[in-house]
Amino acid sequence: MSAPSPENIMEALNESGYLMEQKVATVLERLGYHVQTNFPFEDVDEGKSREMDARTIKTIARNDEHKLSCVFEIIVECKNTSNPFVFVGRPKTVANELRA
Repeated sequence: MSAPSPENIMEALNESGYLMEQKVATVLERLGYHVQTNFPFEDVDEGKSREMDARTIKTIARNDEHKLSCVFEIIVECKNTSNPFVFVGRPKTVANELRA
């Protein structure tokens, strides 16, 4: 078995979505977010360790006098596929509108 060529390595990276994850993390860092890539979490339904591609946090408001802050968090999951994505929606209920 021979070593993979640089072309083979790049093809594997492109197919995996890793490069897209890194690009997204870089863009969010430039927007002032603290980014943690490959962030582990426990899947409480199955009791297994899982991983999200990126977890980002940014303080958007802070009041030191009242010891208050507002933090915005984005959870990122990147998908690299040749298959189309299909999103199925439904009309919102009153309860959904109240939570928004």
